[in-house]
Amino acid sequence: MVTKQKKSVKTKVRMKTGDKNLRALKKAKSKNNKNIKFSELKLKVVPILKPYVNRISVFGSFARGEATATSDIDLLIALKPAKIRPTLGLIKFISLEQALEKKLGREVDLITEDGINARRRQNIEKDRVVLYESQ
Repeated sequence: MVTKQKKSVKTKVRMKTGDKNLRALKKAKSKNNKNIKFSELKLKVVPILKPYVNRISVFGSFARGEATATSDIDLLIALKPAKIRPTLGLIKFISLEQALEKKLGREVDLITEDGINARRRQNIEKDRVVLYESQ
C-alpha cells in the first residue's frame, strides 16, 4: 500500500516536467525536512566547516523562524587565517557547500564574511544567529 505522501510524490512525477511541476515535486519531497531545528543544524553543519572557520552564523528566513519547506539555508562563515586551516580553493568551497546541501536536504548559500559588502552586512546583522564560534 502506498501512503498519501508517497502517492502525492508519485503522482507529481507522472506530470509533465515543466518548471511549475518541478517546484511542486521539490516541495512535496522536502516536507520531511521542514522542521530543521537550530540544534540539528548545528550538529550537521559544524563538523563539516569546523576545520576551516572561526565562526558560523545563520541568517535570513531560517534565522527569523520564517523558513518554509523549500527555503534555503543562508550561512555566513568567518574563515580561519590561511596559515592555520586546510587549503580552501574554489573547488573545495563548492564541495563544502554541496556536502552541506546533501546533509541538510536543502539548498545552502555559503558566504564568507570577507565576501559581503557593507549594505548587505547591515541586512545580515539584523537577524544573524551564531551557530559556532571557536574559543
